[in-house]
Amino acid sequence: MAIRYSVGKMKHSLGTYANTTRYRGNLQIAETFSLDQFAEHMSNHDCKYNKGDIYAVLTMAIRCIKELAMDSKAVELGDLGTFLPKIKNVKNGTAQATDFTAENIVKVTLKFKNSVKTKNFR
Repeated sequence: MAIRYSVGKMKHSLGTYANTTRYRGNLQIAETFSLDQFAEHMSNHDCKYNKGDIYAVLTMAIRCIKELAMDSKAVELGDLGTFLPKIKNVKNGTAQATDFTAENIVKVTLKFKNSVKTKNFR
């Protein structure tokens, strides 16, 4: 088990490395697990719950996280991190605070913030 990466070239235009070429690692995703595959994977870890039970709990968790986010609530999942609702406003906002209404919110999305324990797995 190891993180897969490739090395890519990057040209800096600002700062200490302006007008220089540097190299950095780019993450390579080996595979994307569907919810079904993830439930199967979890059930294969000496778990007393079968794939169907795990799938049902994960499906409910997803539904509940979305529901809570739409009620402006964050959901912390222990050492993994926290799901937070995020809004995108109309470009340039409004001239006055009193002019701003819910109509000025373009989109509501879900953001994930890593916990301190998962910021660096090394």
